[in-house]
Amino acid sequence: MDGVNRVPPVLTYSALRVLLFVVPFGILLAVDVPLLWALLVAFLLSAIVSLFALSGQRDAMSASVMRRSERVKATMAEREAAEDAWDDEQRAAAEKPQRTDDSGS
Repeated sequence: MDGVNRVPPVLTYSALRVLLFVVPFGILLAVDVPLLWALLVAFLLSAIVSLFALSGQRDAMSASVMRRSERVKATMAEREAAEDAWDDEQRAAAEKPQRTDDSGS
């Protein structure tokens, strides 16, 4: 599957969670359930169903977030190392004794 653009796992999981809420909510409204009850039941139903039905997508999302986190940490470590090296060079250059031309005049 090289070169194929894949949908990010975070987006897939989020879209499925929204779908799991919207579908029951719409059905409940269609059968004339009061708005507050429809919201409550749809929320609870989507939460319970997602625990079981979306476990694979949740794991994929978690792995994706961890990979991204590791890349960010590595990038920050590289930047900090480069900054430290630059700072060390600047301090070393500042500590060198300044040569003056003291000819005794």
